[in-house]
Amino acid sequence: MARRRYIADLEPGEAVRQHFAVTKKALRPFRNKDGQFLSLVLSDKTGTVPANVWDHAEEAASSFSEGDIVFAEGKVEQYQGRAQLTLSAIEAVDPSTVDLTEFLPRSDVDPHWLEKRFRAVAGAISSAPLRALLEGMLGDPELLSRLLESPAAKGLHHARIGGLAEHIASALAIAEVVCQAHPGLDRDLVMAGVMLHDIGKLWELQCGATINYSVPGRLLGHIAIGFSEVDRRARAIPDFPEELRLQLLHIILAHHGSSEFGSPVRPMTAEAVAVHCIENCDAQVAQFEEKIGAAVEEGREFTEYDPLLERYLYAGSRAVRDPGKRIGANGQVELF
Repeated sequence: MARRRYIADLEPGEAVRQHFAVTKKALRPFRNKDGQFLSLVLSDKTGTVPANVWDHAEEAASSFSEGDIVFAEGKVEQYQGRAQLTLSAIEAVDPSTVDLTEFLPRSDVDPHWLEKRFRAVAGAISSAPLRALLEGMLGDPELLSRLLESPAAKGLHHARIGGLAEHIASALAIAEVVCQAHPGLDRDLVMAGVMLHDIGKLWELQCGATINYSVPGRLLGHIAIGFSEVDRRARAIPDFPEELRLQLLHIILAHHGSSEFGSPVRPMTAEAVAVHCIENCDAQVAQFEEKIGAAVEEGREFTEYDPLLERYLYAGSRAVRDPGKRIGANGQVELF
């Protein structure tokens, strides 16, 4: 088979015969005639591309599901200034026959650096119970492996392998500044809260060819899962103070800020509102930078209209860059 052409490199007019992951799939009615066409979003590790199957759409749709790997044939066209695929054939393939690393983006931040960063933060906690909790979790090989591999979200921000650890490390850097600016905060509680606020995502999300929710993730959500996991581990530590346990669990429950965004309680301590603002700042800025970065690479002044943000984002005339990262002297991508 010819060398793979990644989505980011596709040009209008070229023929396509290769594997993709199916991110979205829907049968839609034609506007001006009877029948349906198949609307898809296909992905690989470089991005996504919309695709349509105009003929025999229902038959094609029945042969695969969202999250499957498919082999597709068709042509790259341009629609409203963006590449789009018109497919003549598409079929599911056995995922064991393809390299799944071709379909999910991966964080550029060195996981060994991230592990060292987390261990350093845990070791600097002065509260012996909190330090024992964090060091115990980092000392769990299965949990640590999940932490370094998990995405932070299905699509909003840091939606890549290793994205959760990247998000936590960036939020820890913000937390250091916030704690310096507000010395009345309990630094140990804030740093532990940042480390643990999204820990439930280790079980909420699962990676195959695409990022999807697990069964526990859909039924419970990462806040409930994280609450349960941290509560279980804290209770297993002898003499873990009840007040400290409650405050830490409150941070986890309140980190989305309100019930509108999934938190069962609103922040009621200074440390809880600090963690909410810190992690939300990193998530929001990363979301903006990722969308603006894509627009910059496509040479556009504004992003496409984002229905979740309910606005266009301005890219301006910025040079193409990799937002939020810099290359260190050792050649590794660093966050700080």
